[in-house]
Amino acid sequence: MRQNAPDVSVYSEIGFEEDLMRRLIEGTLDIGLMYTPSHAPGLVVEHLFDEILVLISTRCDTRWPGEDYVYVDWGPGFYACHQESYPDLERSPQVVNIGWLGVQLILANGGSCFLPIRMAKPLIDAGRVFPLQRL
Repeated sequence: MRQNAPDVSVYSEIGFEEDLMRRLIEGTLDIGLMYTPSHAPGLVVEHLFDEILVLISTRCDTRWPGEDYVYVDWGPGFYACHQESYPDLERSPQVVNIGWLGVQLILANGGSCFLPIRMAKPLIDAGRVFPLQRL
């Protein structure tokens, strides 16, 4: 963006999808990137790419789910798929609302979490985490 439009000022922030959608509808936000956008009159929703989530762990012998599982809230679509795939799994003792926080927790304390493969691949390649399964 900076190369293609150097005269445009870009302000970026992280937010919850509900807040981003509200601000888009109110006109106080120009562009929002999110996993599960709502459709609203006057807004254009475009599909950018599909995200592949992979369960990673700091130990290759992890038997999942474990006490050290960190549930990353990737939105309602992930929640539904997670519930369908693991109906007997009780709520994780650790829940975070952003992937980088989940990564930091498991790297610091050990554990597992679901991450987009694009975030997990450098950690897998470096031998810091191990892929367990995809969702």
